[in-house]
Amino acid sequence: MATLRRRALLAGTGLLALVAAVLPPAAAQAAPASFTPTATYNGGGNRYTGATVTSPEGVYRVATNLWNPAVSGGFTMNYDTAQSGFSVTNYTANSYFGSDANTGPACTNGADSFDPNCDWAGAGDPWINPNSGVRDQYATTGGTAPFVAQQPPADGVNHTTGTANEFSHQIHAPAAYPSIIAGCHWGECAPTATTPPGAPFPKQAAGVARMDSVWNISTPATAGTNEAWDASYDIWFDSNCRPQPTGCANQGSTLPTNPAALNNPGQNDGAEIMIWVNNQGYNNANAADAQNPASYAAHAGKIQPAGQPLLVNVSIPGIRTIVNGVSTATTFDVWGGRVRSFDNGVRWNVISFVARTKGTGLVGDPAVPQSVAANGGFDSHIFTKYAASLDDMGIYCATDPGSPITPEQTTCLEMRWWLTSVQAGFEIWNLPQASTIATTKFSVNPVAVSGGINTGGRATADGTPLVHWDDVFVINATGCTPSTSATWKIVGRNYATTPPTEGFTLSGNLTDTGSGTYTATGVGPLRNPNAGYVLHDEAQVIIAITCGGQTFTSTGNLFIDPSGRVFNTAGAAVSGATVTLYRSATQNGTYTVVPNGSTTIMSPRNRVNPSITNGYGFYRWDVSPGWYKVRVAKAGCTQPGTTQPYVDSAVKQVAVNLPPVTNLDLVLSCGETPSLPTTVVVRAPGVRPISQGGYCADVYVTNNTGTAKEWFTTFAIPAGQHVSQTWNMVLTQQGATATNVHADPVNPWNKILQPGQTTSNVGFCTGP
Repeated sequence: MATLRRRALLAGTGLLALVAAVLPPAAAQAAPASFTPTATYNGGGNRYTGATVTSPEGVYRVATNLWNPAVSGGFTMNYDTAQSGFSVTNYTANSYFGSDANTGPACTNGADSFDPNCDWAGAGDPWINPNSGVRDQYATTGGTAPFVAQQPPADGVNHTTGTANEFSHQIHAPAAYPSIIAGCHWGECAPTATTPPGAPFPKQAAGVARMDSVWNISTPATAGTNEAWDASYDIWFDSNCRPQPTGCANQGSTLPTNPAALNNPGQNDGAEIMIWVNNQGYNNANAADAQNPASYAAHAGKIQPAGQPLLVNVSIPGIRTIVNGVSTATTFDVWGGRVRSFDNGVRWNVISFVARTKGTGLVGDPAVPQSVAANGGFDSHIFTKYAASLDDMGIYCATDPGSPITPEQTTCLEMRWWLTSVQAGFEIWNLPQASTIATTKFSVNPVAVSGGINTGGRATADGTPLVHWDDVFVINATGCTPSTSATWKIVGRNYATTPPTEGFTLSGNLTDTGSGTYTATGVGPLRNPNAGYVLHDEAQVIIAITCGGQTFTSTGNLFIDPSGRVFNTAGAAVSGATVTLYRSATQNGTYTVVPNGSTTIMSPRNRVNPSITNGYGFYRWDVSPGWYKVRVAKAGCTQPGTTQPYVDSAVKQVAVNLPPVTNLDLVLSCGETPSLPTTVVVRAPGVRPISQGGYCADVYVTNNTGTAKEWFTTFAIPAGQHVSQTWNMVLTQQGATATNVHADPVNPWNKILQPGQTTSNVGFCTGP
């Protein structure tokens, strides 16, 4: 019985913990070795073999994964137990032949309508149920998987028995995926000595700050006539919502206890990000192909990703490729679809980023802040955030309308899902026997705050770990051992001084708890005015561990949150303002004041309602699920541009499965000096009604003072239309006025204006 495309699902660690997989393990003695997997048609042979490698980059697992039961043949996988790489030679297990000899079952041109030219391994439509003779979604499904809504097969019969094994039909899939893996993959983990196995994974996507990654490859110097493969860096996600997915209201909220066994054998049910660094056989998409698979089919190559082209020729900020050893710009075709496991019926989304410029590895872009990885590679979490933003563009992942699968369209990637493993290797359809393809170096170094039931998965919208300034939390790190020094630092902005002090540092020691695991307990609170510091906004956490005279350092982002602030129109904090919390059970219901001292709605951190803003304009409540709004008022202050003596926030929902409500900033006009000069320039073709698409505009704010300033402004919205999108800024719309306009706190690269400086690349669009 074949084991198909082995996947992974992992567990997590506890408490609010910054986890940094930053340092290499102790050096292992080199030991070259090899595997020789073989396959016979209809699933036979020795197809899956793997081994653990302990390299300077980390502890990983190499695996052959000759998974396609329709193929026969084999290859040699060469590796070294002390290196994070492998090579594939002597390859004969092709699933695509073209003009090469077809080594599958006897095939006569024109005899099989599914493969009239005998180009592919196997024969026949894989969706034909051998027991009924009709196409159905349960074809190719063996046995039962009670955690899958589509199981068991409708007729209750195993469809993969005997000679009727539909796995061996025409699935046009790669033959093998030799790869190197970090984490747990179908019950096999690397490393195995950690608790849980496979650490530092899993990580809830919402809590990952960055994931510095290296994957360097070498490819054949010349391509064979029928050669077809992709070099893919895969990131796997799971809802962690089993065994009853239909009864799981809060995906991602459960922390697994046994990652190696949870879905073994099985399939991640969240998403798979595939980053095609290189390929042979794919034709780049044209502009007309976006969300138009028929258009792409007219000029398709031998191979293509799952689903359909969603976006064509797009830039992924912070990502470049290596061509002939030189950092080179590239764009990507983005593909997406919702697919179904040939093994057990589990569905998951595949989002593929195909580099249109073929290279031998990806790197960061020095022109994009924080995109350059400390390990010399790239931040692969950039792709996760991009995939999670597709629904904001109105783009979703859907099943193939040409298959008998019950139609389904879903959000491609949810940030509440768990990042379970990383797998990098080569999906091979055809590789000449004399060719060599190889991974020369691989590493994965995530920096994250652990999420799940222990922390509520708190993170900003872009995945930056979030802590409240009154939290007391734990910092965890993994690294070399034995160490002579292990420290942590939190570097941020101290609001206890006027003006705030940049680069204020808190620091402490990490304790080695064994096997290269380091812990610092009792970190925080980060608001301690008696000690002279109040940290807020963006900060960095720096881990430094020294072994054998060499220091290894990892830096991750952190956001320190007081939940909300009150400003005046000049951007100064408003202290002494009265902030009142209102609640409703439904979005459009009646909002009433939350009773002061409520123990059922407000947490012990603050049960005072109304509250008074402190000297920094800050306020905060932790509340039970529901719909909320906040009202702020202060004597002598009004809503900007009106005489109304208060300002109401937008309505916000608080729910267990939603990110926390943060940065709820409110603006009062209190007779201050007007905000910085601001000009709004509507782009061509000018102001149009929203029914005709609305309009976009650039916003130019100029610092006309003699000192550097954090810019805030207010402006009239042309035609008073609804602002539906902003870039590099945020705002609060109050009727026809944009108030509290300032730099985007998630990516505040432009928040400080020097004297005479004007903002650039800042603006908005209107829409429904």
